[in-house]
Amino acid sequence: MNWDSLLPSQYSFFDAIQSMANGEAFLQGLTDLFILATWWLGAVVFVWALIVTALSFSRTRRFERGLPKPGGATRFEEIRAEWVKRNGSLAHAFDELLVEVPRPGASLERELRRTGSAEEVFNESSLARRIIGNRLFMATPGILTGIGVLGTFVGLALGIGALKLEGSAIEDLNSSILPLIQGSATAFSTSVWGVATSLVFMILEKFLEGGARWPIRRLQDRLNRLVPRYLPEQSMIDLQRSSIESEQQLKGLAVAIGEQMQKALDRIGTSVTEAVKEALGGQAQDLGEQSAKLMSE
Repeated sequence: MNWDSLLPSQYSFFDAIQSMANGEAFLQGLTDLFILATWWLGAVVFVWALIVTALSFSRTRRFERGLPKPGGATRFEEIRAEWVKRNGSLAHAFDELLVEVPRPGASLERELRRTGSAEEVFNESSLARRIIGNRLFMATPGILTGIGVLGTFVGLALGIGALKLEGSAIEDLNSSILPLIQGSATAFSTSVWGVATSLVFMILEKFLEGGARWPIRRLQDRLNRLVPRYLPEQSMIDLQRSSIESEQQLKGLAVAIGEQMQKALDRIGTSVTEAVKEALGGQAQDLGEQSAKLMSE
Protein backbone atom coordinates (compact mmCIF):
# COMPACT_ATOMS: atom_id res chain seq x y z
CA MET A 1 0.00 0.00 0.00
CA ASN A 2 1.34 3.39 -0.99
CA TRP A 3 0.81 5.64 2.05
CA ASP A 4 2.62 8.48 0.32
CA SER A 5 -0.49 9.09 -1.75
CA LEU A 6 -2.16 10.51 1.38
CA LEU A 7 0.61 13.05 1.90
CA PRO A 8 0.96 16.31 -0.02
CA SER A 9 3.73 16.57 -2.56
CA GLN A 10 4.63 20.09 -1.32
CA TYR A 11 4.56 21.46 2.22
CA SER A 12 4.35 25.11 1.29
CA PHE A 13 1.40 27.14 0.08
CA PHE A 14 3.66 28.92 -2.39
CA ASP A 15 4.87 25.65 -3.92
CA ALA A 16 1.30 24.34 -4.14
CA ILE A 17 0.19 27.47 -5.97
CA GLN A 18 3.14 27.12 -8.34
CA SER A 19 2.09 23.51 -9.05
CA MET A 20 -1.40 24.72 -9.87
CA ALA A 21 0.10 27.19 -12.32
CA ASN A 22 1.65 24.22 -14.08
CA GLY A 23 -1.12 22.67 -16.17
CA GLU A 24 0.10 19.09 -15.81
CA ALA A 25 0.22 19.15 -11.98
CA PHE A 26 -2.80 21.38 -11.43
CA LEU A 27 -4.91 18.76 -9.63
CA GLN A 28 -2.02 17.67 -7.39
CA GLY A 29 -1.28 21.29 -6.48
CA LEU A 30 -4.95 21.90 -5.69
CA THR A 31 -5.02 18.81 -3.48
CA ASP A 32 -1.88 19.95 -1.66
CA LEU A 33 -3.45 23.35 -1.13
CA PHE A 34 -6.56 21.87 0.48
CA ILE A 35 -4.53 19.52 2.70
CA LEU A 36 -2.22 22.31 3.87
CA ALA A 37 -5.23 24.55 4.56
CA THR A 38 -6.74 21.79 6.71
CA TRP A 39 -3.51 21.31 8.64
CA TRP A 40 -2.85 24.98 9.24
CA LEU A 41 -6.41 25.83 10.22
CA GLY A 42 -6.55 22.97 12.73
CA ALA A 43 -3.12 23.91 14.13
CA VAL A 44 -3.90 27.63 14.48
CA VAL A 45 -7.25 27.07 16.20
CA PHE A 46 -5.72 24.45 18.49
CA VAL A 47 -2.91 26.83 19.52
CA TRP A 48 -5.52 29.49 20.24
CA ALA A 49 -7.45 26.96 22.35
CA LEU A 50 -4.25 26.23 24.30
CA ILE A 51 -3.72 29.93 24.96
CA VAL A 52 -7.26 30.61 26.22
CA THR A 53 -7.13 27.46 28.36
CA ALA A 54 -3.89 28.65 29.96
CA LEU A 55 -5.42 32.09 30.58
CA SER A 56 -8.49 30.52 32.17
CA PHE A 57 -6.33 28.28 34.37
CA SER A 58 -4.21 31.27 35.45
CA ARG A 59 -7.27 33.38 36.29
CA THR A 60 -8.82 30.61 38.36
CA ARG A 61 -5.57 30.05 40.24
CA ARG A 62 -5.45 33.76 41.07
CA PHE A 63 -8.70 33.48 43.04
CA GLU A 64 -7.46 30.36 44.82
CA ARG A 65 -4.16 31.96 45.78
CA GLY A 66 -4.13 33.17 49.37
CA LEU A 67 -7.19 31.22 50.53
CA PRO A 68 -6.68 29.45 53.87
CA LYS A 69 -6.81 25.69 54.01
CA PRO A 70 -10.09 24.21 55.34
CA GLY A 71 -9.62 23.28 58.99
CA GLY A 72 -6.44 25.35 59.32
CA ALA A 73 -5.57 27.95 61.92
CA THR A 74 -6.46 30.85 59.61
CA ARG A 75 -10.14 31.49 58.91
CA PHE A 76 -11.67 33.10 55.84
CA GLU A 77 -12.99 35.98 57.96
CA GLU A 78 -9.43 37.08 58.69
CA ILE A 79 -8.39 37.45 55.04
CA ARG A 80 -11.81 38.31 53.59
CA ALA A 81 -11.27 42.05 53.03
CA GLU A 82 -7.83 41.63 51.48
CA TRP A 83 -8.96 38.75 49.24
CA VAL A 84 -11.95 40.72 47.93
CA LYS A 85 -9.87 43.83 47.31
CA ARG A 86 -7.19 41.89 45.42
CA ASN A 87 -9.46 39.84 43.13
CA GLY A 88 -11.90 42.39 41.75
CA SER A 89 -15.51 42.14 40.63
CA LEU A 90 -16.05 38.38 40.94
CA ALA A 91 -14.72 38.41 44.49
CA HIS A 92 -17.07 41.32 45.29
CA ALA A 93 -19.97 39.33 43.83
CA PHE A 94 -19.12 36.38 46.07
CA ASP A 95 -18.73 38.73 49.04
CA GLU A 96 -22.32 39.90 48.51
CA LEU A 97 -23.48 36.33 49.20
CA LEU A 98 -21.90 36.39 52.67
CA VAL A 99 -23.75 37.39 55.84
CA GLU A 100 -22.84 37.48 59.52
CA VAL A 101 -25.27 35.65 61.78
CA PRO A 102 -25.34 35.03 65.56
CA ARG A 103 -23.39 32.00 66.63
CA PRO A 104 -25.65 29.21 68.00
CA GLY A 105 -25.51 29.22 71.78
CA ALA A 106 -23.72 32.60 71.89
CA SER A 107 -25.97 35.34 70.55
CA LEU A 108 -23.39 38.05 71.15
CA GLU A 109 -20.84 36.36 68.87
CA ARG A 110 -21.09 36.47 65.07
CA GLU A 111 -19.99 33.99 62.42
CA LEU A 112 -19.73 34.17 58.62
CA ARG A 113 -22.19 32.26 56.45
CA ARG A 114 -23.03 32.27 52.72
CA THR A 115 -26.55 32.59 51.38
CA GLY A 116 -25.67 31.02 48.02
CA SER A 117 -23.25 28.57 46.46
CA ALA A 118 -19.84 29.46 45.04
CA GLU A 119 -21.03 28.02 41.70
CA GLU A 120 -23.30 31.05 41.29
CA VAL A 121 -20.24 33.31 40.87
CA PHE A 122 -17.28 31.10 39.97
CA ASN A 123 -18.35 28.94 37.04
CA GLU A 124 -17.46 28.11 33.42
CA SER A 125 -19.29 31.18 32.15
CA SER A 126 -17.29 33.62 34.29
CA LEU A 127 -13.89 31.92 34.32
CA ALA A 128 -13.65 29.81 31.13
CA ARG A 129 -16.14 31.24 28.66
CA ARG A 130 -13.42 31.52 25.96
CA ILE A 131 -12.77 27.77 25.92
CA ILE A 132 -15.95 26.12 27.22
CA GLY A 133 -18.86 26.63 24.85
CA ASN A 134 -16.77 28.67 22.38
CA ARG A 135 -18.65 28.72 19.08
CA LEU A 136 -15.44 28.80 17.03
CA PHE A 137 -14.06 25.67 18.70
CA MET A 138 -17.41 23.94 18.36
CA ALA A 139 -17.58 24.74 14.65
CA THR A 140 -13.94 23.92 13.82
CA PRO A 141 -14.43 20.11 13.39
CA GLY A 142 -17.22 20.75 10.91
CA ILE A 143 -15.14 23.33 9.06
CA LEU A 144 -12.17 20.96 8.78
CA THR A 145 -14.39 18.16 7.48
CA GLY A 146 -16.04 20.57 5.06
CA ILE A 147 -12.69 21.73 3.65
CA GLY A 148 -11.63 18.12 3.07
CA VAL A 149 -14.90 17.18 1.37
CA LEU A 150 -14.84 20.37 -0.69
CA GLY A 151 -11.35 19.53 -1.94
CA THR A 152 -12.51 16.09 -2.97
CA PHE A 153 -15.54 17.34 -4.90
CA VAL A 154 -13.55 20.08 -6.58
CA GLY A 155 -10.96 17.53 -7.69
CA LEU A 156 -13.64 15.16 -8.98
CA ALA A 157 -15.44 17.96 -10.79
CA LEU A 158 -12.25 19.06 -12.53
CA GLY A 159 -11.33 15.47 -13.41
CA ILE A 160 -14.76 14.71 -14.83
CA GLY A 161 -14.73 17.96 -16.73
CA ALA A 162 -11.45 16.97 -18.36
CA LEU A 163 -12.87 13.75 -19.82
CA LYS A 164 -12.79 13.54 -23.60
CA LEU A 165 -15.60 11.29 -24.77
CA GLU A 166 -15.74 12.47 -28.33
CA GLY A 167 -13.12 10.05 -29.57
CA SER A 168 -14.16 6.62 -30.76
CA ALA A 169 -10.89 4.87 -30.16
CA ILE A 170 -10.42 2.87 -26.97
CA GLU A 171 -6.92 4.29 -26.63
CA ASP A 172 -8.30 7.81 -26.50
CA LEU A 173 -10.83 6.80 -23.85
CA ASN A 174 -8.15 5.13 -21.70
CA SER A 175 -5.89 8.14 -21.94
CA SER A 176 -8.82 10.31 -20.82
CA ILE A 177 -9.96 8.12 -17.92
CA LEU A 178 -6.48 7.47 -16.49
CA PRO A 179 -5.92 11.08 -15.32
CA LEU A 180 -9.42 11.05 -13.80
CA ILE A 181 -8.65 7.96 -11.71
CA GLN A 182 -5.28 9.30 -10.62
CA GLY A 183 -6.76 12.66 -9.80
CA SER A 184 -9.63 11.07 -7.86
CA ALA A 185 -7.22 9.07 -5.72
CA THR A 186 -5.31 12.25 -4.97
CA ALA A 187 -8.44 14.32 -4.33
CA PHE A 188 -9.92 11.83 -1.87
CA SER A 189 -6.91 12.36 0.39
CA THR A 190 -8.29 15.80 1.24
CA SER A 191 -11.37 14.14 2.76
CA VAL A 192 -9.15 11.74 4.71
CA TRP A 193 -7.18 14.62 6.22
CA GLY A 194 -10.30 16.69 6.81
CA VAL A 195 -11.99 13.93 8.83
CA ALA A 196 -8.74 12.98 10.61
CA THR A 197 -7.90 16.53 11.70
CA SER A 198 -11.52 17.02 12.75
CA LEU A 199 -11.43 13.98 15.04
CA VAL A 200 -8.03 14.87 16.49
CA PHE A 201 -9.07 18.46 17.17
CA MET A 202 -12.33 17.35 18.78
CA ILE A 203 -10.54 14.98 21.15
CA LEU A 204 -7.85 17.51 22.09
CA GLU A 205 -10.43 20.26 22.60
CA LYS A 206 -12.37 18.06 25.02
CA PHE A 207 -9.17 17.45 26.99
CA LEU A 208 -8.61 21.21 27.15
CA GLU A 209 -12.17 21.77 28.37
CA GLY A 210 -11.61 19.22 31.12
CA GLY A 211 -8.35 20.94 32.05
CA ALA A 212 -10.18 24.27 32.33
CA ARG A 213 -13.05 22.83 34.39
CA TRP A 214 -10.84 21.07 36.95
CA PRO A 215 -9.45 24.19 38.74
CA ILE A 216 -12.90 25.81 38.67
CA ARG A 217 -14.44 22.81 40.45
CA ARG A 218 -11.60 22.86 42.97
CA LEU A 219 -12.10 26.59 43.67
CA GLN A 220 -15.85 26.10 44.15
CA ASP A 221 -15.34 23.21 46.54
CA ARG A 222 -12.72 25.10 48.54
CA LEU A 223 -14.87 28.22 49.00
CA ASN A 224 -17.92 26.15 49.91
CA ARG A 225 -15.95 24.37 52.62
CA LEU A 226 -14.38 27.59 53.96
CA VAL A 227 -17.75 29.34 54.39
CA PRO A 228 -20.64 27.06 55.48
CA ARG A 229 -24.07 27.53 53.90
CA TYR A 230 -26.73 29.45 55.81
CA LEU A 231 -29.93 27.51 55.13
CA PRO A 232 -33.40 29.08 55.50
CA GLU A 233 -34.52 25.89 57.27
CA GLN A 234 -31.80 26.36 59.85
CA SER A 235 -32.88 29.95 60.44
CA MET A 236 -36.45 28.78 61.02
CA ILE A 237 -35.24 26.17 63.50
CA ASP A 238 -33.16 28.80 65.30
CA LEU A 239 -36.18 31.15 65.38
CA GLN A 240 -38.38 28.41 66.83
CA ARG A 241 -35.75 27.56 69.43
CA SER A 242 -35.41 31.24 70.34
CA SER A 243 -39.20 31.58 70.64
CA ILE A 244 -39.39 28.61 73.00
CA GLU A 245 -36.57 29.99 75.14
CA SER A 246 -38.23 33.43 75.23
CA GLU A 247 -41.55 31.88 76.22
CA GLN A 248 -39.93 29.96 79.05
CA GLN A 249 -38.15 33.08 80.26
CA LEU A 250 -41.39 35.09 80.15
CA LYS A 251 -43.19 32.42 82.15
CA GLY A 252 -40.49 32.44 84.80
CA LEU A 253 -40.53 36.22 84.87
CA ALA A 254 -44.36 36.27 85.31
CA VAL A 255 -44.13 33.86 88.25
CA ALA A 256 -41.37 35.90 89.86
CA ILE A 257 -43.31 39.16 89.38
CA GLY A 258 -46.48 37.63 90.91
CA GLU A 259 -44.59 36.43 93.97
CA GLN A 260 -42.95 39.78 94.49
CA MET A 261 -46.26 41.63 94.07
CA GLN A 262 -47.95 39.33 96.62
CA LYS A 263 -45.17 39.99 99.11
CA ALA A 264 -45.42 43.72 98.46
CA LEU A 265 -49.20 43.72 98.98
CA ASP A 266 -48.82 41.77 102.21
CA ARG A 267 -46.29 44.30 103.46
CA ILE A 268 -48.59 47.19 102.46
CA GLY A 269 -51.59 45.65 104.30
CA THR A 270 -49.58 45.13 107.48
CA SER A 271 -48.19 48.63 107.31
CA VAL A 272 -51.67 50.15 106.86
CA THR A 273 -53.06 48.18 109.79
CA GLU A 274 -50.25 49.24 112.07
CA ALA A 275 -50.56 52.85 110.92
CA VAL A 276 -54.30 52.87 111.70
CA LYS A 277 -53.68 51.41 115.15
CA GLU A 278 -51.04 53.96 115.90
CA ALA A 279 -53.29 56.82 114.69
CA LEU A 280 -56.30 55.78 116.77
CA GLY A 281 -54.33 54.87 119.85
CA GLY A 282 -56.63 54.27 122.91
CA GLN A 283 -59.76 55.40 121.09
CA ALA A 284 -59.88 52.14 119.18
CA GLN A 285 -61.22 50.27 122.25
CA ASP A 286 -63.95 52.91 122.96
CA LEU A 287 -65.03 52.80 119.34
CA GLY A 288 -65.27 49.07 119.55
CA GLU A 289 -67.45 49.14 122.66
CA GLN A 290 -69.77 51.78 121.23
CA SER A 291 -70.11 49.81 118.03
CA ALA A 292 -70.99 46.66 119.97
CA LYS A 293 -73.57 48.53 122.05
CA LEU A 294 -75.23 50.01 119.02
CA MET A 295 -75.39 46.64 117.36
CA SER A 296 -76.95 45.05 120.45
CA GLU A 297 -79.67 47.76 120.60
